Amino acid sequence: MPVAIFRQTVKRLPPAHGREHLLRCIGVAVPAIEAWYLCGRDDRVRESAWIEGQARGVPPYTRAELKQRVYGTDRPSLPYEIDCALREVARHRPDTRRLEYDFPGFAALAADLRRWRQGN
Repeated sequence: MPVAIFRQTVKRLPPAHGREHLLRCIGVAVPAIEAWYLCGRDDRVRESAWIEGQARGVPPYTRAELKQRVYGTDRPSLPYEIDCALREVARHRPDTRRLEYDFPGFAALAADLRRWRQGN
C-alpha cells in the first residue's frame, strides 16, 4: 500500500532539480503516527509497550485511543491533523533522542535518513 501511494504522489510532483529521480524513504509508525506525537507527553506510549502488548494479545492502546489522546476525537479533520503534526514536529525537532529511545523503529528510520543525507 505505501508503495502505491508513493507512486501516485510522485506522478503529481514536478521533476527534482538536478536529479533524474526522486529519492524516497518510507517509515511506518505502528500502530499509528499519533504514538510518536505522544512521545514525551505520555510515558505509557512507547514501542516496547506496543510489542509487549502484542505478545500478550492485549495491546496497551488502540489507534482510536491514540487519536483521541492527540486530537480529542478519533475522527479529526485533515487540516487539524496537519496542524497537530506540524506542532509535534516542531517540538521534537531540537532533540529527537527521546523519540529515538522510546521508538527504536523511528531511530532506525532517522539513522538511515542521516546516512543518506551525508552521502549526498
